[in-house]
Amino acid sequence: MPVPFNLTSIKKCFPDEISEQIISKLISKYDKNTKIPILELRKEDNDLLKMLADFIYEKVFLGYTIKQ
Repeated sequence: MPVPFNLTSIKKCFPDEISEQIISKLISKYDKNTKIPILELRKEDNDLLKMLADFIYEKVFLGYTIKQ
C-alpha cells in the first residue's frame, strides 16, 4: 500500500465505486494536493470520510505505532 496514504492508496484499498465516492468527497471538500490529518477527517459529518479515517488509522498507523 502506498504510504503516505493518497488517492492511489484509496483506489488500491477500496472497490471502484466506493473509492470514486471517497475521492470525489475529498476533492470537493479539500484541494487535491492538500494533506489532511486523520483527526480532521474523523470530525467530518460524512460517514464515508470518517470510515476512511478509521481505515487509515487501523491499517497504516496502528501497526506502525505498535512496532515502535
